[in-house]
Amino acid sequence: MSKFPKLSGAELQATRDQVNLINERTTIKAIGPHINKLFKDYKHPADLHRNKNAATEEIGKLLDKASNEKRPLKADEDTAFETLSAVIALNNNELNLLSLVDDMGRESPINKKIFLKNEKVALDFKPYEYNGLNMGSVLKAMAIGPNGDPQIQNVLHEGTDSAGGFTVPDFLLREFIDKLRSKSVLTNAGAKFVMLDTAKTSLATVVSDPQAGWRAENAEVSISDAVLGNVQFQPKSLAVLVKVSRELMQDSVNIEEILMNSLAQGIAVQLDYAGLYGTGVDNQPNGLKNILVSNNYKSVLNNTGANGSKLSESGNYKPLLTGMCKVANNNDQANIAIMAPRTRYDLAGLGDSTFQPLEPPKIISDNLTMLDTTSVPVNLTTGTSNDTSEIFVGNFTNMMIG
Repeated sequence: MSKFPKLSGAELQATRDQVNLINERTTIKAIGPHINKLFKDYKHPADLHRNKNAATEEIGKLLDKASNEKRPLKADEDTAFETLSAVIALNNNELNLLSLVDDMGRESPINKKIFLKNEKVALDFKPYEYNGLNMGSVLKAMAIGPNGDPQIQNVLHEGTDSAGGFTVPDFLLREFIDKLRSKSVLTNAGAKFVMLDTAKTSLATVVSDPQAGWRAENAEVSISDAVLGNVQFQPKSLAVLVKVSRELMQDSVNIEEILMNSLAQGIAVQLDYAGLYGTGVDNQPNGLKNILVSNNYKSVLNNTGANGSKLSESGNYKPLLTGMCKVANNNDQANIAIMAPRTRYDLAGLGDSTFQPLEPPKIISDNLTMLDTTSVPVNLTTGTSNDTSEIFVGNFTNMMIG
């Protein structure tokens, strides 16, 4: 008979308590601490199955021996039976938890790199030491201290000082990224979000589609390769410094939320500007307009006039139709128009000869959503005009922001 460590009464009760505790956890959020423990104390499923099978075999031997001798289990055998049953239950629960972790690895953001508009970057669970915390509360504590909160003390102990040693845990940073994305016009337009965890991250792109050709029966299929390209993301740093008085930090009941919203809004505006107009130099990302110009995609650009012109003088909604047509000519369907607030409200103010609101053509109202952002300037120079603006029309689900 194999030897299992004999548990004392207290140890056996602790084992039973652990089994009961795990059995009570029925949601991803509730089992978060157990999943995080599994990440640290990982056991291979084969080992768990081996432990379970060995314990099952020993229970069989105990029962067979008592049955052959036609007697109930003795006291030490009963303790061994309880211990072995707990071992089986624990290994079963760890296998179930590993299965959940595996599912989340496929479905949740743990290992995910590319996020669509409505997908969260934030994880569905937090380590128990971060429950109830958000980035605002950590930022407040960096300035005035944790005020005796053991959770925040644990977070701040991971760094050294407010001069750069404190870091925001990844779990909390992901929540801030989602708040930032919710305020980004490009994200709301459908741009995908790419998590960068290396110095360089490469993604494949399609430069040109393959061309299909008609063929006779039993004839060879003509070869036409798709031309693939490579886009390389390199992380850039976008920073902002917010000054807040200690009195406000100590006395305000909503300063954490104000900090989060203020930082997210300020960064989102600059992120949108970089996504549209980034130069690719001076530590800026390369923006959409610069990519189109530098890669000779000038055929998709359009001016309403040498010096620009008012929308009403350019055919009212005609510039939007022109943009949609250019996208269609490149085998896609425009669904978003991004413009300055001034432009959007100028469009809304268009009227006919009787001063009735001028409705957009049905092809626009049915297919195009108009979004505005102050990231699109209204003081661009076109010819002799220095108060012009632009409209970006396209399918922004093709855009990726690292």
